[in-house]
Amino acid sequence: MTLPRHRRDHLQPRHHDAILVLLNRLLYFTACLLLFVSVYVKFSSRGALGGDDLYGYGRVLAVSELSMIAYMALNLQWLRKAPPLVALIGLWLVWVAGTCAGLVSYGATTVVLSLLEVAYCPLLFLFSYAVHRQSPNLFRITHIVYLLLFAVCASMFLMVFKYQNADYTRYAAQLNDVYYLLLLLPWILLCPRAWWRYVGAGLIVVAVFWSMKRTALLALLVTLIVYIVTEQIRTRRLFTWRWLVGIGLAAWFSFQLYSYVDIQVGGFISKRIESSFYDRGSGRLDIYNEVFRLLGNSTFDEWMLGHGHNTVRKFNTLQESDFLSAHNDWLEIVFDYGLPALALYCFIHLSLLRYTFNLLKQQSYYGPAMATSYTLFLIMSLTSHLVLYASYFGYVMALWEAFFAIEKDVPLAPLIGTQVHGAKRA
Repeated sequence: MTLPRHRRDHLQPRHHDAILVLLNRLLYFTACLLLFVSVYVKFSSRGALGGDDLYGYGRVLAVSELSMIAYMALNLQWLRKAPPLVALIGLWLVWVAGTCAGLVSYGATTVVLSLLEVAYCPLLFLFSYAVHRQSPNLFRITHIVYLLLFAVCASMFLMVFKYQNADYTRYAAQLNDVYYLLLLLPWILLCPRAWWRYVGAGLIVVAVFWSMKRTALLALLVTLIVYIVTEQIRTRRLFTWRWLVGIGLAAWFSFQLYSYVDIQVGGFISKRIESSFYDRGSGRLDIYNEVFRLLGNSTFDEWMLGHGHNTVRKFNTLQESDFLSAHNDWLEIVFDYGLPALALYCFIHLSLLRYTFNLLKQQSYYGPAMATSYTLFLIMSLTSHLVLYASYFGYVMALWEAFFAIEKDVPLAPLIGTQVHGAKRA
């Protein structure tokens, strides 16, 4: 039997909404699934499964970015009353994507891959905002996704460690892969149960020691101090006896772990730390001087428009130049993307700092995690590189925009588990 026309018209919007909800869920879970696929491909290329081919990574990025763009296009209401940081990231995306046009002389493949790389993290940032602005309660699922991602990264890191060190007896290979774990630390610190946080942070501590990366060790040390202080201030339990005992036990455990690992690798860690005083930061000062030289020889147009994505390694004349970035995001941004991009980058830092202090002032449950994520961002931007690669930087960017999206819609308390002492409403 055919329904009357007025009843058909009444049912059509509901049918349309149901289809939109289904598409949204499909795109959301597709993007989440591709996070795991990208990690699998990346770690596989590092020997996790016994090989070293980076096959299909560009396709993974392309499908992931298309799914995120499709979600945002279907839900344009996320743009309403968006915070300034969303506009800054949008401008950043447009600008750095535009600078990839300067890479035409290197071939179409280089241009496409560069576009995929520079777009991934900003798109993940905007996608996270759109998702959690549209459905704040999805943050529970997102949190679980990143905790599962941490478990996968930890397992894959162990496989890479075994593969890379198969032929070593007294020394161990330095593993940049540890940054996948380190940049997931803020998600770990959001867990409501203390033992979850302790186990996750402990695994990262072990991985950082085994990675032999001094930048990772510095970032981890400062970040954990920032978290401990901000969390104690938030809960108003600073300098209690339990806090002091906990700090003492953590320090003792870290020292014992350091001593054990150092002995196992023939004193390599202590030698790496000692060498910081005379190896010019693993050659970083030489790299910085080279970048300053290149900037000094740049034209006005190159200062304004940059030389193109990841081109420090193409222009510098140092040994093994094909593998050397500026190892400093601020210098890399000026050289690759120009002064306007540096100005945007400065505003992004200022916006994040302001938001972090606002959360801490409100004694928000999210405050300590936000503070640790920004600390990681700042330290690594000064001593390493985050903006160049479509990988772990996206993890903290997704966290930031989730916070921005949900802060006015949910209690400032953990979204997984029970309420925690000291949490307030916005």
